[in-house]
Amino acid sequence: MIKIATKYGLMCGLISVLSATIFYTIGLAFKSQWWINSFANLLIFALIIFLTIVAVKEFRRKLDGVITFTEAFSTAISTFIIVALLSSIFNVLLYTVIDKEYAEKVQIAAIERMERQLDKSPIEDAQKDEMIEMVESKDFTYTFPRAIKYFGLTILFYGVISLIIAAAVKKDINEVPIN
Repeated sequence: MIKIATKYGLMCGLISVLSATIFYTIGLAFKSQWWINSFANLLIFALIIFLTIVAVKEFRRKLDGVITFTEAFSTAISTFIIVALLSSIFNVLLYTVIDKEYAEKVQIAAIERMERQLDKSPIEDAQKDEMIEMVESKDFTYTFPRAIKYFGLTILFYGVISLIIAAAVKKDINEVPIN
C-alpha cells in the first residue's frame, strides 16, 4: 500500500507543483481572470482525485480484487497526504524563497479584481471603500505556521474525500462471489 500511495502521491504532487509553477510563471494577470484560474484548478483537483482512485484500485488488484474499507481509506489518505505535503512545501518556498514579494503581488491583484467587480456593482461608494479596506488589511503572507494550518485543513478535506473513495471502491471478501 505504501509503495502505491507513494507512487501516486508523488505523481499528483508533481502535477500540483507544476500547475502552481505554470500559474506563477504566467503571472498574476492570469489570476485576475478568476474563471480561468478556477476552471484550471478544478481540472487539476479532479485529476488528483481520479489518480487517487486509480491508486486505490491498483492496490485492490494487488489484493486479488478484495480490499477492505480501511485499506482503501488508508491508500487514499496516504496519497493525499503526500500531495498536500509537496504542495505545502512548494508554497512555503514560493512565498519565502522564490519570490518574497509574491504575497504583496497577490494582494494587489485581489484588490484590483475587487475594484473591477465593485465598479459594476450598484453598492454605495462608502461600502465599496469598506470592502476594499478589508482586502487591504488582510494578511496574504504564507508563513510556516500558516502552511501547517492549511495543511491540516487540507488533510481534513482530503479525509472526507478519502472516506467517499473508500466506500465506493471497497470490496470485502463477503462481497466476492465464491466459484
